[in-house]
Amino acid sequence: MHISEILSALGRANEHNARASISGALGAYVRKGEIFVRPKPNTFGLIELGHHESGDAPEEEPPANFGALEVP
Repeated sequence: MHISEILSALGRANEHNARASISGALGAYVRKGEIFVRPKPNTFGLIELGHHESGDAPEEEPPANFGALEVP
């Protein structure tokens, strides 16, 4: 969830001080590896819901026949 959505859900104004405060608090949990992850800048997710850190997401592979030309 982007920080602006989090502030909206909390009923707080989307102002610099509020963004910095909430981002800092959530960032402390991210640095400890507890509860939250930061998959993208200014975006936070919950570890228990399977959100991933950038680069840690499972890679999706194309189907086995991807790019193959079908010959009639």
